[in-house]
Amino acid sequence: MGNFEIPIRKISKSTSMFKNYFLLAIRNMRKNKLHTFINTLGMVVAFACSIFIVLMVYRHFTYDDFELNKNKIFKVYRFGLFEKTKE
Repeated sequence: MGNFEIPIRKISKSTSMFKNYFLLAIRNMRKNKLHTFINTLGMVVAFACSIFIVLMVYRHFTYDDFELNKNKIFKVYRFGLFEKTKE
């Protein structure tokens, strides 16, 4: 069933291909500096927002972990419309 050997020639061609892709990307970044800046800035903002959301969710789920009886703690919410009374 099987000859599972990987030819050496295919490995060297694939590394050459990735090297060419990398050089092409560097060349295009140097050529289109404004687009590179906009894309990089967008990626940085996206990563920062993602990290911020992860930290918010982490804090939400670990809010009362320092308490010994944390399974007995409840948070009370009050929903509805209430009229103001004059006193």
